[in-house]
Amino acid sequence: MRLCVHTRGAVLLALMASMPVGGDQGTTGILALRVVPECVVAITGSSISASGSGGLSTFVGSAEFTYKIRTSQTGGGAVEMRLEREPGAATPPGSAISPPTLTWSCVLAGPGEARSGAQVFSAASPATIAVFGARSHSSRQGSRGHVTWMLKDAPACSGPGCSPTVRLSIRCM
Repeated sequence: MRLCVHTRGAVLLALMASMPVGGDQGTTGILALRVVPECVVAITGSSISASGSGGLSTFVGSAEFTYKIRTSQTGGGAVEMRLEREPGAATPPGSAISPPTLTWSCVLAGPGEARSGAQVFSAASPATIAVFGARSHSSRQGSRGHVTWMLKDAPACSGPGCSPTVRLSIRCM
């Protein structure tokens, strides 16, 4: 008999056992348990505002979120939370304007290492705002966090798809 159950990407349980045949009273079996990282984030509130002059804009935003983290006890598995810029929100082609700078600050009410920093921000260079190493576990209900960010010197333009799209993501490794 073989039974496999996969629950929310967190636990893989495989049970293999030999069933008794006829008068055989013995049962043998192998139990294998593998815990893989679990990571989920849900935004519970957000805001964004914009200001600008001289062809450049500054966007200021914040997001409150709930996250669920579970990593392995033996050092395997890690999780990182990131702010990412959508590829379509890049500096216009042929522009002499440098990519904008992102400044951020993150606060976590549960496990993990919240980070603050500044960097050039493009679709190719997301900002890691929090990391979670081995033996990181949030409660079943999740833990709360908050990130504030400022995207400075983004090209000012009008029309659909012109303003940058900043996305909060979480990645199990």
